[in-house]
Amino acid sequence: MKSYRKLAGFTLPELMVSMVIAAIVMGMAVNIYIDMKRQYTRLSAKHEINSNQLMVKQILYNSIGHAGFVTKYGDMYQQLVDNSGDNFGDIFGKMGTITIGKAPLENIQGLPKGLTLSVEACKERKAQQDDLKNININENIRCVQPGSDFLIIQRSSLDSTLKTNSSNNIFKVNEFEKNIIPEKDITMDDYVVLCNASECQLDKIGAVTGDFVSTLRRVGDKFKAGDYVGKYMLEVFYIATSDKKDKNGNSLYSLYEYVKQNFSDSSIYELVSDVSDMKIQYVLNSDIKEGTAQLRWQSLDKAPVKVRSDNIAALKVSFKVANQSTSKIFLVGG
Repeated sequence: MKSYRKLAGFTLPELMVSMVIAAIVMGMAVNIYIDMKRQYTRLSAKHEINSNQLMVKQILYNSIGHAGFVTKYGDMYQQLVDNSGDNFGDIFGKMGTITIGKAPLENIQGLPKGLTLSVEACKERKAQQDDLKNININENIRCVQPGSDFLIIQRSSLDSTLKTNSSNNIFKVNEFEKNIIPEKDITMDDYVVLCNASECQLDKIGAVTGDFVSTLRRVGDKFKAGDYVGKYMLEVFYIATSDKKDKNGNSLYSLYEYVKQNFSDSSIYELVSDVSDMKIQYVLNSDIKEGTAQLRWQSLDKAPVKVRSDNIAALKVSFKVANQSTSKIFLVGG
């Protein structure tokens, strides 16, 4: 006689209940994943904004802190004289080691065209870029954000002293860096600044042989052994259009740096993207009253302002990164 063993299994209702529970659990897991991804994206974007804000502040802090020329007389009261022959007088001769102003800065030679053209002229020139490329004029002009402010820094990248008195246009220079002869640090067409107690003069190098330096224009005998000589550098920070666009198709702005220290070599760098609305305010020494925490911050008019520690106590730079506002106070000469 055959015996039959009953097989154990799930009934249809049990399977349906299990599938419903599994679907609920999977739905909860998916929602948790989506929520965590959304939070990660939000925190990642916030972290990127915070990092970019700190980057802009550090860039400006370093530049402001290194402005000027490290002379034994100080560089506050010397007259700045352009002897380069390159029409640098609008910058070196008329501006200070720190200059702030409102963009655009029109009709100034030696600066990026996007910064020196009016808003309308820049847009017109930018629209002609493709036509200009056809005749081998490659100008990638980036127009400044109207109403934003700019910062100009004049400083040295290397510092040394004269080994001999200047005579006509020839003199000897001590090492800029230990055990490195001057001709390894400066070359033909570089700019150098010579300073004595009353004057800082910008000159362009014609030739360097060992520690002998000759300039293209006559220097005379006004500078003596031990006087300052530095390799000149111009830095300009400003807000201009970038190649990136927002979700609505509008062009984004970026923070740019223009660098020039050689007659034939200048460069523009996009430092941080999605930066806009840079505004610079200043407070005068005379407006700081002892015993009060209130500061009278002044905004810029059209005319550029020379920043000197005997007149201006601090700068406040405000800007936006991805439309998030922040600001930083910089002590002048601090």
